[in-house]
Amino acid sequence: MTKMTTTPNLLHRTVAIAAAAITMASTAQAEITNIKEALAAALKNETIAAAGDKMKLYSLSANYKGNTKRWSFQFYDGGANVHSIYMDKSGKARYSARNKGSLRIFDDLDFSKLPAPTEVLIDNVAAKAKEVLIALKFKPVENGKLYISYSLRSEFRQKDKPAHFWNVTIPIGDGKKGKLISFKNGQLDTMMNATIY
Repeated sequence: MTKMTTTPNLLHRTVAIAAAAITMASTAQAEITNIKEALAAALKNETIAAAGDKMKLYSLSANYKGNTKRWSFQFYDGGANVHSIYMDKSGKARYSARNKGSLRIFDDLDFSKLPAPTEVLIDNVAAKAKEVLIALKFKPVENGKLYISYSLRSEFRQKDKPAHFWNVTIPIGDGKKGKLISFKNGQLDTMMNATIY
């Protein structure tokens, strides 16, 4: 008869491996559900993270259709390139970079003075846009297509004065038409008609 013994070190290693496996499984199952989570994941990209505080959010877009969710982020760190991250709800990210070109905004704004990417977010911006529509007696389509975008601009003929725009396009009625709600620097700005594709 063979007597089996387990050393404390072996037991500790076994428990640690099991715990790590459970953690990895939990992480793999967690889906990204909103812009805040997607931005946090994008900021962990090796190139984006390496730039630290220099990396600022230049633009983003979010496209929701049923259970499908996609995000695209563009960052700028004051160098020669704009850095892009493309992501779906699984959290899988694809990175690319392109030359910034000769867009005037890169001359008009000192990006080192801009707020961090997380600081330009409007919490629950889609919900706030829906509240505007409901207050105006429109009926947003529940669980319909949803388009959200952010863009950084410079105020017309005003150097070093940034403007942060958020646009939310929401279907109404039969879902073929919609409204675009725009926020400027965190405040409601405009509303206009939109076509839903």
